[in-house]
Parts: sequence; structure tokens; C-alpha cells
Amino acid sequence: MVLPADNFQFARIVHEYARWIAIDQVDRSPAPAWWWGPAFALREATEPLPQDWSAMMKLPDGATYAEAAQLFLAAQAGQIFQPWPEEFPRRYQPLQPGDTAPSDTASPTV
Repeated sequence: MVLPADNFQFARIVHEYARWIAIDQVDRSPAPAWWWGPAFALREATEPLPQDWSAMMKLPDGATYAEAAQLFLAAQAGQIFQPWPEEFPRRYQPLQPGDTAPSDTASPTV
């Protein structure tokens, strides 16, 4: 049985996963560590995922929570570092000479 709290957390990471896989692999950040907890909690759940979640995760209709959890865990396998939340879902791109940081709008006058 999938508990409501587990389902709520899993829904959040399903939507994050869909945003993450929509980005080209070379531009995509590593999979975030915060997926681990909800995925691990439902790694043995045999209940079927909601159909729209299966589609978002590119899983067949009738896929289970356990199958989705395996995608989350596999995405993290072998990683040597984790992204910071503000770097997710895109890979960090350092500023190049001449670039301005997005927060650099106007310098304060003193």
C-alpha cells in the first residue's frame, strides 16, 4: 500500500524527473540526491503508477511504483557528485568573459 505522504513525495519527483529527462543529456545536471528517499521508500511497491506518471517517465502503462523507483535509483548510480538545487535540472555553466550574471541588474550606488 502506498501511503499518502509517500505518494505526495513521489509525485514531486516524478514531475522533476520529467523536467530533467526533457533536457539534452549533455546539458542535464546529475540526478539529485533528494530523489533517493522517496524512491527507496517505494522500491518494492507493486501498485501501478497513475497513467500520466507512466507517460511522463516514459514507462509503459501499468508500470509499478517499484519500476519507477528503479529509474530514480539507476539515474544516481555511479555519480561522483550531486547538483546544488539551483543547478537542477541543467548542468552548471560557468560564466564566460563578457557574460553578466542574471542577478547583475544594476550596481548599487554608495
